[in-house]
Amino acid sequence: MSNNPIDGFTVTKDDFKFIGEGLQRPECILAEKNGDLWAADARGGVVRIRPDGSQAIITQSHDADAFGESSNDAEKFVDGTLPNGLAFADNGDILISNFGTDCLERMTRTGETEVMFRHRRWRTHRQGQLRGPRQQEPHLDHGLDHAP
Repeated sequence: MSNNPIDGFTVTKDDFKFIGEGLQRPECILAEKNGDLWAADARGGVVRIRPDGSQAIITQSHDADAFGESSNDAEKFVDGTLPNGLAFADNGDILISNFGTDCLERMTRTGETEVMFRHRRWRTHRQGQLRGPRQQEPHLDHGLDHAP
């Protein structure tokens, strides 16, 4: 049996602190060895928080204005881009599971975004045939398309 490297590891309430300000629905926090934190942000991208507390939002190159342009909270959180799950790609890009577009995307650290996989329902919703992106309709095929 191998040794578990976290045997005996403990934390207390005093080991935690708040970091980041003004984030909108931060989810899926990623950490890098240098101490940088990355969080999905409802404003249409990710927020990078450095160990010194400085932070910057990096918005995606598509639909990133939907959050700021909407005064309706219900629409704000379903229209446009809404990054949710994050992971690092081999080259350091950020892979985004996007709740707003129903796509899997690759975003560079400067915001250029490429759709890797698109849920077929996304295309139908964007063509105005559905009233909401999560509405189920029996005639729709809910498979995945490989993005062009």
